[in-house]
Amino acid sequence: MERRIKIIYIITIVSIIAFLSMQAYWLNSRYEYSITEYCAAVNEKIMTAIKAYRNYQSENKNIPPGDYRYNTRYSLSYNRDINKYDSPNSKIAHITTYVFDAHKLLSIPRNRQLTKEQEEEANNIALNKIKDLDYTDCTFEVNNAPKESDIWDAMRDFELEVYSPFTAEGLDSVLQREDITAHITVATLDTMLWQNKLEQQKSFTSPHIRITSPFSTLEKKVVIIDYDIPVSNVIKIMMDTLILSTIISLLLILCLIWQISTIFKQNRLDKMRNDFVSTMIHELKRPIATLKMCVSGLNNQRMLENSETRNEILSDSRDALDSLSAYFTKLRDITFNKVEQIPLNATRFSLRDMLEDVIAKTHLPSYKSVDIKIIPDDDVTIKADFIHLSNIMSNLIENSIKYSSDNVEIDIDYRIADNIATISVTDNGFGISAKDISRIFDKYYRVTSHNNVPGMGLGLTYIKMLVEAHNGTINVSSKPGQGSTFTITIPQA
Repeated sequence: MERRIKIIYIITIVSIIAFLSMQAYWLNSRYEYSITEYCAAVNEKIMTAIKAYRNYQSENKNIPPGDYRYNTRYSLSYNRDINKYDSPNSKIAHITTYVFDAHKLLSIPRNRQLTKEQEEEANNIALNKIKDLDYTDCTFEVNNAPKESDIWDAMRDFELEVYSPFTAEGLDSVLQREDITAHITVATLDTMLWQNKLEQQKSFTSPHIRITSPFSTLEKKVVIIDYDIPVSNVIKIMMDTLILSTIISLLLILCLIWQISTIFKQNRLDKMRNDFVSTMIHELKRPIATLKMCVSGLNNQRMLENSETRNEILSDSRDALDSLSAYFTKLRDITFNKVEQIPLNATRFSLRDMLEDVIAKTHLPSYKSVDIKIIPDDDVTIKADFIHLSNIMSNLIENSIKYSSDNVEIDIDYRIADNIATISVTDNGFGISAKDISRIFDKYYRVTSHNNVPGMGLGLTYIKMLVEAHNGTINVSSKPGQGSTFTITIPQA
């Protein structure tokens, strides 16, 4: 049974560790997934902010002073140079920006404000006379472009960058309105970046994302946004999961612990049951053996003819029967759940006579020297249940003898004051440690240092029940190696 319990204990510990490991792995995966979700949400916010900033740039172009007007033409061509084996059909993006003076084309004084119709007319004239206008021409090789539509968008972004340059401060002001505080850097790469790039650092304590977004692809210009993810925000996302996981984990662990605790308790009960049976058999052997001797003596006519021998046999028989009766009474009283259920037959009797009778019937081990003294010389009359009080004193005296060395000294003191009878039993035994004193009256509890002494851990429990049945109290003062004093008080009112 012990081996089986150890195996169950080991399996339970391994199961708890394995479960906690799996739970930690799952929570870590869920944490990383929550970071990914949060990164996606932040990325969407940042992209929306960049788009809003680009719209703001378009609406607020920085036109040079004067009444100049601009006209940009975009074109895409292929370089079909058969000598270039690496790129025989390389894509070339052309951006030509023309500048013209609308007032001059319409022959209108400069101090006059142009109407919308006049601006359109000037633009049409400029297109017809485009060769006569000032212009700038830029070309870019765009072979790595994913789609042609991306090239046209990049050419328009180039024009926007010329009219209204992209600034980190401008984007930061837009992000601040979205409650996003990030580190923004404008940089130029070695190659053209056509799509946004998102990089995640899934650190457990310092998660971080970096978003690289092109704003002038043809010039290889990008904005780099570094954002430190607040761990508290990620935990808020998975708070429901954390609470549910914690509750389930605690329940499972408690169930496993409860299971192993129940197994240990059952094993302990089996052991106590076996000890109880063994002790009960041992206790019953002595009076039964005495009765057998007495019955055998009754068959001897010569012994019965001697009145002194006959009276001794009868006296021993009565004592043995009294011991059996007291023992069964103790077993009966232990089974009661409440002290109120213990029947009492309170009478008045001499306390000293009762103590002398108990001392006389106490079994003294032959290998120990036992000296029991009743300190007061005078006698008192006490009201209590004679049998129960005798059992209380008998148990206390037997405990003092049992838990002492070879030379035993026991002092019994008593007094009655203010309608309260106080009886104390002091010995020079092994003593009791402070941590054990609070538990010695618990059922089946035994002091670990005295496990070599036979017993069931029921004696002091039985004493306390009988004392409380008399509405009394029992206290103990003790120090290891200096003996113990048990003090009982019983009201006399």
